[in-house]
Formats: sequence, structure tokens, C-alpha cells
Amino acid sequence: MIRNKQANVQPPDIHVCPSDNSKFIQMIKDVDYQLSRKLAVCSTGGHLRPVLMLLELSGHGIPWFLGTILTIFNSIDGVKETCMNLLLALIFDLFVVALIKGIFRRPRPNYNKQDMLATVSLDVYSFPSGHSTRSVMVAFFLINQFNLSLFFKVLLIIWSFCVCTSRVMLGRHHISDVICGFFIGYSQYYIIVQFWWSYSDFSEMLNFIW
Repeated sequence: MIRNKQANVQPPDIHVCPSDNSKFIQMIKDVDYQLSRKLAVCSTGGHLRPVLMLLELSGHGIPWFLGTILTIFNSIDGVKETCMNLLLALIFDLFVVALIKGIFRRPRPNYNKQDMLATVSLDVYSFPSGHSTRSVMVAFFLINQFNLSLFFKVLLIIWSFCVCTSRVMLGRHHISDVICGFFIGYSQYYIIVQFWWSYSDFSEMLNFIW
């Protein structure tokens, strides 16, 4: 009888309370989503959407790759060296963003309209914003590596800011995707400058390949 009673005793329910850290992270996610949703004023349409779509195109990788390659073939050696490093930066950005997107696999906002141009499979993921990383990196690169007037420097800063902002307004990304994209873009620029390739380095590499 004693054994039967012991066998019928059920173990007490164990309730695992979420830690303070997990609660805080969830709160940050909720604020990020809610604020991003409120700022996505052109996610379904509106008069500003065509303008934001043009900004999206201006920060797309294809125009920057084509423009940089054309400049390399139609410029003097000094400019060629700078543009070759810009091309290297664009390739580096492509791999970094693809790697991070593949690791985190964060879906885009559910209110995003599927009308982006020239997308690949990894573009279904949201973190980080590739347009933000690219526009920030390119802006820092052009401002610091070319002898531009103050007007064009300010113009580049405004352009980069507008591209980043448009990602949230179009509903393409959450705010955190864009903020992290800014820091990743600047970090990429810093790394490229630290490992700057001279024109002779590129020439030696091409001679080795061919």
C-alpha cells in the first residue's frame, strides 16, 4: 500500500520565470517593432513613396558597382587607386551583410510591400539594412578620400541619412536594422582604410591572377 501511494504522488509543477535580461530584450524588441510600424508611413503607398523608391535605388548595390567600375576604366592612376579601394569596399560590404543576414535570419516587417528591385534570396531577411551599411560606408569613403567641397560633403551626409530613413518609412526594415547598419557601415569604412591597397598592389594582384 505504501508503495502504491508513493507511485501515485505527482511531482510538483515547476514554473520557470523569465530572467530580467530576457524581459528587457523582449521589451526592446516590442518598442522597436511598434515604433518602426508607426514610422512606416509609406509602406502601402502615399505621395512620398516614389521619392523614397528613388532613394532606395540610389543606395542599391548595382548602380554603385557599375559606376565604380566605369570610373576605374576612365580615370587617371590616382583616382583609379581610390576607386579600386571603393570597389573592394563594396564587395566587402556585400559579403559582410550576406553573412550577418544568413546568421540572424530576421524576417522583414510583415507590412513590407514586396516590390524591391533586383533582390536575391537573402534579401528576404531584415537584419542588418544593406542599404544603410552601403550608404554610410560610401558617404564616409567619398567625404574622406576625395577632395570635395563642403557643399558636396553635406549633400552626401543628407543623402546617406535620407537613404537610412527611407528604409523604415518604406516598411523595409525595423529601426534597429538601420541603426546597426549605420555602425556596420562605418566599421567597414574604417577597416578598408586600415588595409588600403595601393595601385601597385592591385597591379601585382592582377598580374598574379592573369
